Amino acid sequence: MTTGSDSSDVLPPEEAFDILGNGTRIRILEALAEDAPQRFTDLRRNVGVDDSGRFNYHLNQLVGHFVDRRDGGYRLSQPGRRVIQAVLSGAVTDSPELERTPIDWSCHLCGTEPIEIEYTDEQVGVYCSHCDGVYGGDDGDAPVRPADRQRLYYMHLPPAGVTGRSPEEVFLAASRWTNAEATTAASGICPRCSARLVESAVVCRNHSAESGRCDHCNNRFAVAARLRCTNCVFDIEVMYPNKLQSNVEFREFLIDEGINPLHPQSEAALDVFHHYEEEIESVDPLEVTFTFFGEEESISLTVDDALTVVDVERREVPE
Repeated sequence: MTTGSDSSDVLPPEEAFDILGNGTRIRILEALAEDAPQRFTDLRRNVGVDDSGRFNYHLNQLVGHFVDRRDGGYRLSQPGRRVIQAVLSGAVTDSPELERTPIDWSCHLCGTEPIEIEYTDEQVGVYCSHCDGVYGGDDGDAPVRPADRQRLYYMHLPPAGVTGRSPEEVFLAASRWTNAEATTAASGICPRCSARLVESAVVCRNHSAESGRCDHCNNRFAVAARLRCTNCVFDIEVMYPNKLQSNVEFREFLIDEGINPLHPQSEAALDVFHHYEEEIESVDPLEVTFTFFGEEESISLTVDDALTVVDVERREVPE
């Protein structure tokens, strides 16, 4: 099995960005994304360059890494596709914003309707105007969180996900996008670059959330999961149900409760995901049991220090 590329095929990052640092070359990649492969004359016309020699120069800078030439035509190589996908997603060029706007969903914690959303820095923030939400604001050495004290949660969404969508459609798109990323990350695969994730538990040792949120960690629950990529900058701390999405028994439980585990964004699903119980048996080594409640059954999953589910038990919910 090949685990790396031949050194002659590797293009150093500084050379790659130097090649891409030209408007004509980016337009060539955009044109090939629309209709590939294309012959030289057709491609030049689509890019809008009259000077054949100048166009040939810029095209040749791309051929061999970002563009393939075969059978008299040109098409994007896989690196070229990755570059143009990033450009068209808006991730490297756009920075749209959506001011806090109410949508017709109720808060899954207190039932207040409507909730509000906003979009900035590729994040959809979800807020309740009544309760304290799930996360708190910044507090000393606590992780920086892009929200105030009423934030329920936030979701990732590239800028293209905002274009042409109403605020509620943005909310639903972000829900599905984020759940897809969470499912991938729960399997130990980085959703941004596909490299291996390092997983660890984050435990608040002085947790006290009788008032709704802990004064020490600003969260409702004491145990979270940290997922850090071994290759890129992906590094996130999530509520533990996100990590459990890859567990077969948990997914079966959700399906039996009428919840689609691939798209659990409904008010009933949010109740299951956010109104769970955690019982910490031990911190060193970690042993914690998470219990989720459906309409007819509950499921308890016990996790050890390696973040492995070591026991699963389903029970009927008392009437």
